[in-house]
Amino acid sequence: MKRFAHAALVLTLLVSVVAGPAAASSHGEPNAALKVLDLAFVRPISLAVSFASTGLFFGTLPITTLTGVGEESTYVLLMAPWRYTAARDAGHFGTYRDGLNIFGTQSK
Repeated sequence: MKRFAHAALVLTLLVSVVAGPAAASSHGEPNAALKVLDLAFVRPISLAVSFASTGLFFGTLPITTLTGVGEESTYVLLMAPWRYTAARDAGHFGTYRDGLNIFGTQSK
């Protein structure tokens, strides 16, 4: 447990050091360190979360359909995690290739 806490602390510090300057200069292409951080850490974690949220979606599908929130749960549990995992360029955390928001709709 102590090793995990140490690794989490190091990862948090690395993210803050790398992402801080990149977030401040949000114009243009992200630096190479931010792309590596995205591909090495963020994408695998978001892939695991995408699979978990897909399972949760199918597990709660009967309840969400009966209560009338099926469409909203589709956006939150299916579209958003998979778009964050696969529909953005490396190092870009808030923009998507198609110009739509995380749910795949036009921003209001």
